[in-house]
Amino acid sequence: MTLDVSGAGGDRGGYLHDGGTIMLTGGSVTTSGPGDYGFLFLAAKDVTNSLGLDGTVVNSAADAFAVQGGRADITTTGATVSSNNGILLSVAQTSAVTMTSDHSTLTGAITTDSSSTSKVTLGGGTIWNMTGNSNATNLTNNASSIVVSAPTGDPTQLASYKTLTVVNYTGSDGHIALNTYLGNDNSPSDRLNINAGTATGATTLTIHNTTGPGDETTANGILVVNAINGATTASNAFALQPGELRAGAYDYRLFQGGIGGSAPESWFLRSDFVTPTPTPTPTPTPRRRLLRPPRQRQCRPPRQRQRQRPDLRQQNYQPARRPTRYRPALIRSSGRRLPPTASFSQLPGSSASRPWAR
Repeated sequence: MTLDVSGAGGDRGGYLHDGGTIMLTGGSVTTSGPGDYGFLFLAAKDVTNSLGLDGTVVNSAADAFAVQGGRADITTTGATVSSNNGILLSVAQTSAVTMTSDHSTLTGAITTDSSSTSKVTLGGGTIWNMTGNSNATNLTNNASSIVVSAPTGDPTQLASYKTLTVVNYTGSDGHIALNTYLGNDNSPSDRLNINAGTATGATTLTIHNTTGPGDETTANGILVVNAINGATTASNAFALQPGELRAGAYDYRLFQGGIGGSAPESWFLRSDFVTPTPTPTPTPTPRRRLLRPPRQRQCRPPRQRQRQRPDLRQQNYQPARRPTRYRPALIRSSGRRLPPTASFSQLPGSSASRPWAR
C-alpha cells in the first residue's frame, strides 16, 4: 500500500485512537503538508493503540510517530522511518509508549515529556541516526547502533553538540557513535546522560574528532557519559573502540570516574602525551661483490727454439786460415828440426792435408 497525504496541514498518514490497530507490510507512507504527522495516536488512559510496520517506508513532514494520550505499542521490522522536522517519536500528555525496532533504519530525535514514559528497544542491527537532543525512560541497545549526527555549529562550543538522556540504559553488544572535540578537560562532546538510573551490559563507544588538535587533560578529562542524580554505571558498561584515540601528539583513553574519586560513575576521555619515536636511520645494505671465478690459465707448451744455422753460402763464408807459424816443435818424421818458418809441406813424405805436430 502506498499512502501519500498532502494537505493544508494538521493531517496524518495514519490515525489510531481508542484501541485502534494498523498493520502494514511493505508499501510507503508519505506526508508533505505542514504539520502532517506520519501516525497520530490518541486514546484514553490505559487504552492501547497498536501499529506494526514490516518493510514499510515512512517519511513525514512532522513527527513520524506522535503519541498524545493513552498507550501505544509500535513495532518496526525492516522498516525505514524518518521525518522532515527531525522528530522520530514524540511522547506527551501522560502517554506510555513501547517501541521495538528490528533490522530497521530510524532517523530523528525521540522526545518524552515529564508526564510520560517511553521504552525503546533497538535490535537486530537497527541503526538509529539521532539528529537532535533525545530522551527516553528506558533504552535497550541490542546489537544495534546509535549514531549521533555531526555538530551543527561551532565545533568548539558545547551548544553545537547533542545529548541522549535516559533513566536506564542496557547494552548488549551495542554501539554508540559520539562527536568530540579532542582537546583539554573543557572540550565539548556529545553525551549520554544516565539520570537517576543505571547503565549495564556492554556497549562500545566510537569517538569522531571534530577538528580537535589534541591537548593535555590535567583533571577528569572530557565527559562523554554523565551519571547524574545518583545514577550508577557498571564497570564494564562502556569501552572505547578502538582502545585509544590520537589527536596531535596526544593519545586519549576512556576511564570510569574522575581523578581523586570524583564523579565515580561517569566516564571521561583523558590524554597522555606521546613522545615521538625518532625514525631510525636505515642501515645501508652492503653491496655484494660478485666474485668472479678465477681465470683458467691455459698451459702452453714451451716454445722450442730452433737454432738456425747461418747459411754460409749467402754470407760468403770463408773458413779461418790456419796459422802458418808455430813455435819450434819436434816433428816426428825424419828426425830433423825444422826452422820456425818451415811449412808442413817441406816435410819429406808429408801430406799438407794431414799435418801432425805436437
